[in-house]
Amino acid sequence: MHPRDEHQEEPPLSGLHAGEGIFDSQMALPFPAEAAPQPLEKVVKRDGREEPFDRRKIAEGIVRAAGSPDFSRDLADSLANAVALYLQKTLGGRPPTVDQVHDAVERVLIHMGHIPAALAHARHRERRARVRKLREGDFRAVMSELREARDGAPEGGFDWAAVRVRNSQGVTGAWDRDRIAVALVRESGLARELADLVAAEVEAQIAQAGIQTMTTSLLRELAGAKLVEHGLRGARDRQRRLGVPVYDTARILRGQTAESMHGNPETTGRLLADALKREYALAEVFSPEVAEAHLSGDLHLSPLARVDRLFAGAHDLAGAARHGVRLHGGLPFAPPPETPDTLLAQWLKWHSLLGPLFSARMTWDGANLLAAPFLENLSNADMAQFARMTVYEFAYHALTRGADAPQTRLRLCWSTPPAWKDREAVGPGGKLTGEPVGKYLPAARRLAAALLTVLAEGGRDALPFAEPVVEVVLDETVFADERGMELLGPLAALAGTGGAVRALFDRNPNADARPGGLRAQRVTLNLPRAAFAAGSFGGLCAGLDRLVKLAAQAHVEKRRFTEELLVAGDRGPLGLLAGEWLGGDALRAEDLAFEVAVTGLRECLDALPETAHADAETRAAHAARIMDRLAHACRDQARRHGFPLPPASDTDTETAARFARLDSGAHPGPVAALLEMRPELEGAEYTPGTALEPDTDTAPLPRLRREGAAHALMDTATAAVTLTGAARNPEEIVALLRNTFRETACLGLRFK
Repeated sequence: MHPRDEHQEEPPLSGLHAGEGIFDSQMALPFPAEAAPQPLEKVVKRDGREEPFDRRKIAEGIVRAAGSPDFSRDLADSLANAVALYLQKTLGGRPPTVDQVHDAVERVLIHMGHIPAALAHARHRERRARVRKLREGDFRAVMSELREARDGAPEGGFDWAAVRVRNSQGVTGAWDRDRIAVALVRESGLARELADLVAAEVEAQIAQAGIQTMTTSLLRELAGAKLVEHGLRGARDRQRRLGVPVYDTARILRGQTAESMHGNPETTGRLLADALKREYALAEVFSPEVAEAHLSGDLHLSPLARVDRLFAGAHDLAGAARHGVRLHGGLPFAPPPETPDTLLAQWLKWHSLLGPLFSARMTWDGANLLAAPFLENLSNADMAQFARMTVYEFAYHALTRGADAPQTRLRLCWSTPPAWKDREAVGPGGKLTGEPVGKYLPAARRLAAALLTVLAEGGRDALPFAEPVVEVVLDETVFADERGMELLGPLAALAGTGGAVRALFDRNPNADARPGGLRAQRVTLNLPRAAFAAGSFGGLCAGLDRLVKLAAQAHVEKRRFTEELLVAGDRGPLGLLAGEWLGGDALRAEDLAFEVAVTGLRECLDALPETAHADAETRAAHAARIMDRLAHACRDQARRHGFPLPPASDTDTETAARFARLDSGAHPGPVAALLEMRPELEGAEYTPGTALEPDTDTAPLPRLRREGAAHALMDTATAAVTLTGAARNPEEIVALLRNTFRETACLGLRFK
């Protein structure tokens, strides 16, 4: 046979464009004999506008309507070519309308034997037509269609009297379509006509399926699906039910997840509640833009599972001493304390009551100074015993609380804070002593030294206490006064044992305010990712402005939510802060500050071409410029929104680890480049906070000078110091404290 003969039986493709006539032999459609295919250039939309004819859209529509994994894109492309050919031959060069295109799609699918796909396309087309009618307000036409659908229920009719609906409390009732509509109006804000329509669609679906036992959860799912079909995703989000899938719940309850392993029923209950609150926060408290930024790793919201709490608070022991203990709602529980023992007991009671209102930390500010009026006549032995009881009680509280409890911090001071210079002290029985708190400095200093000594001794087997964390405020007087060693000695001894202690430096003797107060939320910015996206130092600065603006938006949304929690006053969830029995005014949203923190500054500099291989001084200068830009952006947004946005350093290792983990997937190239610069790392790892270099150096002062330049631009920050070998000597630690205070701008040190 001649090589050409094997193709002789194929029908001729005369007059057809390449690739368009391959279905002619199979379609047998009634084309006019004289019609020659004309190229299609336009398609007419329903509003009369014309747009370019695109076969790809036809193919995508076929795949979407078919909804079958067996329906390949190649097959859809071939069918789209057949549709185009059909339109070319039948319209004689006229642009088709959208409905003519859909008619052609269904006709081609039927003639080619794809009956299920043709039916699916028709149903998809009907749904879209129904949505258009809804948007045009034509409810009666759609309701008529639904009545027809309901009439198409199983043969013999549907017995609605037999349908039972069980709610989330286990109560069973009769079927009532009107209750679905009322719930949609109440929860989703739909117009009543539209709610009636969705309820009728759900009813028709139930009748067609023959379901007789319903739950409100299933009804929500059915209604939600109908809302999505009508393009009402916002309404669906407002009415959907939050929760944990049954599979995940089963694994949590059985201790089969990393979080619930080695836990107990209280642990699993907390994990399930956390999941619910986390989902609510992302769906309802924060906007989609903020939620997506958190989920993708541009920023971190701390912490979502505690969205109904404040982030941190600095509290005043004098309020408890003045008013005694009152329970939630203002119910009196105990009168003001008369003795040191009752002071400690009520102090711990207040700590337990306030703890559930905070997520990160609770600080008792100036604790030694405000307790001093009760202790001034104690002997050294009794003072040591009071200190021992205080440490052990707070340590025991930390061990027995839930994992979601905030960290306990005791802030001790050597001098009277300037803001408290004229403050009158509260003594036994809640009575004002008539003396300023500064008069009790000798007793306050004795208590501070005793607390540090007990902490340095450690607990059983001399193991250091994890809590309470002690913050010691140091100013020039403690270094200039010979008696300062009464505090510095025990402080250095505690730091040398690896105990939980931080030194905070107060270099402004005329300051009229103290850092702390109430922090409603912390938003942490992912500096390495910002550097990856920017590609240059200049681009990073612009990116920081955008991130701070987004963080401010998150704070606005948290502030609005907190205001809603405060509406109920002392009977609401934040009632202990909203009441006035702590000695101050009731908490208002205007009293709250919102932190904008950063982490991964070291890796940020590693990722920028200007600083990746620069010397330490150049990197420090650029770090200071980055923090200056951050501070400027925070001030700008604070003026715009009318509440404080203090910049801070986030030293939480979990936040840094989360960013590194997410960036490994989103930016594998830049992260791999960072790992090449630090071969000692086995995987992606970011340095927490604003640290510029490893804290394992034996002579940390030069490093602290460089890091201090960035501290000067923040509200709160501490630099890490790891003590090894001779560096654990108390004299060496005292010298380091003195030199860091006088020669750097570091705001504080934390010891490891």
